Amino acid sequence: MRTVVVINVVNGGTLSVWPAVRFNGRSNSLIRVRGLESEEVSDALVQRLRERLLGSCIHVTNIHGMVDGAVLCDVHFSGRDLVEHFPEYA
Repeated sequence: MRTVVVINVVNGGTLSVWPAVRFNGRSNSLIRVRGLESEEVSDALVQRLRERLLGSCIHVTNIHGMVDGAVLCDVHFSGRDLVEHFPEYA
């Protein structure tokens, strides 16, 4: 498990984090939240993610590969899978 800080919400499923996450020998500051991979991203989800996560620590686990230039992984926030905080978008 790696603890990182959310510095930006790029869209409804992609976060910019610091420090960068390492995958396949490379560092990447973009992570894609597994489970929030819907192509239809609402502005409401982006706003809710920003309100809850900007400046917060999250835990990155189980890297599944790369998607659109971001590391696809499971993300935990406040002791639960991040997707559980937003079930209507999962």
